[in-house]
Amino acid sequence: MEIVWSIYDNDAAPITGGAASTSIKIRRVADDYLLDWNDMTFKAAGWTTPATTLAEISAVNLPGAYRKVIDVSAWADGYYHAVLGYSSGLVVRNGAGEFYLLDGLEVDPTQGATKAELDAAQAAIEAAIISKYCRLFMKIPT
Repeated sequence: MEIVWSIYDNDAAPITGGAASTSIKIRRVADDYLLDWNDMTFKAAGWTTPATTLAEISAVNLPGAYRKVIDVSAWADGYYHAVLGYSSGLVVRNGAGEFYLLDGLEVDPTQGATKAELDAAQAAIEAAIISKYCRLFMKIPT
């Protein structure tokens, strides 16, 4: 998963070269635990690295855009909250965003699909792929 944040100065100009001044924390909403970036586990306390920096995407092609790529495939289903920060001299920016994970994927829970419906859709896709494979390679008539 990729979290992207655009940062602008007080004159609305994109800030480039500011990766070292960025920060990101991830909170699991269900229990308010924070991600420890050191071992990629959620903890109530005792973090080694509760925040990390973002990387600049491209000062030329996407000035002011920063990102953090995170492997969320093993995280529990539910809501997560990303807290973002930038502080350099007189320019201080804070932001936040929420995302929902289901089976290790970011989904939009407002679309109304339940886990059972998503599982059924995945099973149907897999069945269609297997059926097509059998027809193509095993010469089974349709």
